[in-house]
Amino acid sequence: MREACLRVTYSQDLRVLLEELVAEFWPEESSPFESRLLVVPHGGIKEFIQENLALHPRLQIAAGVQIVPLHQAVMEVIDRSDLKESIPKIPSLLELSLAIQDLLLKSDLILTEDPVFADYLQMTLSSPRKLQGLADQLAKLFSRYGLFGEKFLSSWLKKEGWQQDLWRRIFKKWSYPLAFFSELKELSFHGKIALFGFSFIPPVHLDFFASLKASCYLFSPCSLFWEDLVSNKEQVRLDRLAQRHHVSPSTRQQLQSYLSQHHPLLANWGKMGRQMIGGLQKFTLIEEERYEIPSSDSMLARIQRSILNLEKETFSQEDDSIQIHSSPSLLREVEVLRDGLESLIQLYRDRKEELLPEDILVVAPDLSLYIPSILAVFHSSAIPYTLETKSEIAEEVRGFLSLLSLSKQRYPLEELMILLQIRSFREKAGVDLEEVTRWEGWFR
Repeated sequence: MREACLRVTYSQDLRVLLEELVAEFWPEESSPFESRLLVVPHGGIKEFIQENLALHPRLQIAAGVQIVPLHQAVMEVIDRSDLKESIPKIPSLLELSLAIQDLLLKSDLILTEDPVFADYLQMTLSSPRKLQGLADQLAKLFSRYGLFGEKFLSSWLKKEGWQQDLWRRIFKKWSYPLAFFSELKELSFHGKIALFGFSFIPPVHLDFFASLKASCYLFSPCSLFWEDLVSNKEQVRLDRLAQRHHVSPSTRQQLQSYLSQHHPLLANWGKMGRQMIGGLQKFTLIEEERYEIPSSDSMLARIQRSILNLEKETFSQEDDSIQIHSSPSLLREVEVLRDGLESLIQLYRDRKEELLPEDILVVAPDLSLYIPSILAVFHSSAIPYTLETKSEIAEEVRGFLSLLSLSKQRYPLEELMILLQIRSFREKAGVDLEEVTRWEGWFR
């Protein structure tokens, strides 16, 4: 276990977190050209930071800061060290998928002891779409193994099977996070580094950035201790475990009574946040809390307050701050979303208030599944939009569509920027993300 001192600031309001970040990154006496690396969970947080820094009364423009996602931040630190050429590369999800497709096409891969999979693969090879789907799922699975498989990966690799055969061939020249960080020597970073807006950080990444003396500005929905909350499924599992060990009915009833005294939403939705809190306990922590109590009386604000204070809330009056819609298909979901957004924007216009498209955030469990429907539905809509997804394959498709659209128009800036955000295109053009960000500022 790597011991380190970690400074952590908690809040359920990103604007409050940003104020704390500005105070650390840009104090009054600091140089505007000091090196600053800001690590964010996704592009939406990056846009939020850039917009608010530009509107900040003191800064107005923030020089010397590079805002990048987690994996790219690791590569940025490595690139600034003398280890760049000596460490095997961690492949992207797209590279991993393509490598798996290539290996699946080789007849010597599958072990003869697995005839069921051999028959399935033979059927899959006849359909490029099925083969790509299988490779995508295996790439996601291997990515999770390489990031979270510390407890089982070594024993799993000792077994013989087609997945193990795939793994060994792929990672003969590449690396994965657990191996990558275990072989990494101590590094230093000349400048300031912070992780902003995360609610969960994988343990290997947290260890790495803690060793660089990074600060963490974490999104936390609750101001009280909530690490011991359990979800409904976990309660059932614990009760079955107690039965298996012949725990007396009275003791089990006391346990159920204790476990049921929790906030149901936070207990069932906050599993990864609870794991994050547990992972922080191995560090020497310097903690600050900057929670803001929502002042509105809407249903959404009351739920936020109840989660913040771990208090169950009863509702005698409903409003439209929370809505639930059900649809028979993904396409219909997107159509309902479009109609709702158009009605919402029109409502603000009627009130003579301004609601900009960039003020609206739409999230999905797997955005790549919705991309065809989004492109079809919003193509004829006046609402501008951008797609932020962890699926690099979906990003490549989006970039390819942008490339095709350039020839039909006079190189619109938005489509050009989408293309330049795609990593494979940047590598082909020989430019990095920092240059692209600078170009976008010039173009605008």
